[in-house]
Amino acid sequence: MQKYKLIIYLKLAVIPIIIFVSLLVWMYFKNYGSKQTLTIEVKEKYIKNYTDDSKYIVIAKNGNAYEISDTIFRLKFNSTDLFAMIDIGKQYKITVTGYRIHLFSMYPNIHEIVEIANEGGY
Repeated sequence: MQKYKLIIYLKLAVIPIIIFVSLLVWMYFKNYGSKQTLTIEVKEKYIKNYTDDSKYIVIAKNGNAYEISDTIFRLKFNSTDLFAMIDIGKQYKITVTGYRIHLFSMYPNIHEIVEIANEGGY
């Protein structure tokens, strides 16, 4: 009987460990494993409000949506400043991580923004 109890306890301990490790792997790939550098032209930007939170959203001219949010794993806490420096109609080189997952309202997160200078000489 003791042997069966031990097996049950081991199974109960293994499940939370598997869940925890899976979450760590997901956070790693979300914040580090999917890094891309893109060039976008900003079509619009807005703040998406929830009851207890809000997101800074940037829409590119090609229709892709991006989020600007603080990320503790990258020690990035300047999302408001990045959102404020974006102007509609301008082109930017952005560095993003993450994926667009519609079911969870998740967007790629913008970490770096560099404005592309206008070639017209204005």
